[in-house]
Amino acid sequence: MFAALAAAGLGRGLWAVLNKRAKPIEGALTLASALFLLAGILLPTHMPGWDYAGPRFLPSGALFALALLPSERLIDQSLNVRRTVTGVVAIFLAANFSWQTLYSCDLWQRCADGLAALAAPVKRSGNRFPIILNPDVGLHPQSSSALVPFALPLRNFGALFALEQGGHVPYFFAGIAALHPHLRVEGDEQLAPAPSQFLVAPLYGPHPVDPRERSMILNYMLSYGVNYEDVVVSGTADDLVTTLGRGFVSDYQNDSVVIARFKGCPAKLRIEQALPHPLLISFGWFPSMEPSAEVRLPASQGAVTVDLAQAPCGTIWLRVIADADNSGTLTPGDGSCARAAPDGIFLAALQSQPQVINCIVRGSP
Repeated sequence: MFAALAAAGLGRGLWAVLNKRAKPIEGALTLASALFLLAGILLPTHMPGWDYAGPRFLPSGALFALALLPSERLIDQSLNVRRTVTGVVAIFLAANFSWQTLYSCDLWQRCADGLAALAAPVKRSGNRFPIILNPDVGLHPQSSSALVPFALPLRNFGALFALEQGGHVPYFFAGIAALHPHLRVEGDEQLAPAPSQFLVAPLYGPHPVDPRERSMILNYMLSYGVNYEDVVVSGTADDLVTTLGRGFVSDYQNDSVVIARFKGCPAKLRIEQALPHPLLISFGWFPSMEPSAEVRLPASQGAVTVDLAQAPCGTIWLRVIADADNSGTLTPGDGSCARAAPDGIFLAALQSQPQVINCIVRGSP
């Protein structure tokens, strides 16, 4: 109904302009409505530094079009016509407010765990890393049947934790002087590294996500949490179990949110022999295959021990390359650990007790 009325208003405005019957205010409203609606249709959904750019223009365009409807002429109509129009509008408003109330109550229930976590007695002053895996709270906004397309109620949830409990978060509108009303103070522009928020987009798409893909995304995000005072993870019960199993210590937890600090399971990697070539060492949080730490060591005269201070608990992957040709990658003629696969990677399971991972390099001249 709203769209039909807006279309009727814009149509009337265009007709008046084309037939040179439009008043100046009607011409301005018609132009504004047409431009805003075209911007909403033609602009991409997301632009650099501006999410949901296109859809933002549609409501204003529709409201400008509604203003073009000659509602003032109702006063000249018969009493029955005015009563009918008033009744239709009243029914529409009642239905609209009823739907909004039901939707808001449902949304409140879906966000109950998150709101409870905001009220937790946690105080922070450093960098905090929000990992919001369920920004849609189960509404499936990408689905064609979504009640509110693009609705992600918890999208900027992390900023609320900084507001309520203190600290700083990376996903905050304070980085582009031309767009944002507030900027970080000088010297605080750069927080700890953080991946893109859009990495979690596959998790709330219209189709179910393979559990392994979900685990890869979560572990990759968690690997950044070692550089922060804490992480705020919002997701399923399994997501919280994974988080705590990776060496994060909970300060607060409910059914779908955990606030935790990284402790990890520190380990050491020991290269058993002297090597005449530089060593390239990397490791990551399996099943994510993105490296979370990389180090290059010069040729050694004896055994080498590398401290994996930020290693998580559970399974990690490691790659050791004796870089004979200084290429920075594993090539024929380079050496790797004897226990490694052809790509130089091997897995290790870390526990809370300190442990040493041994590597005997093979294949290096």
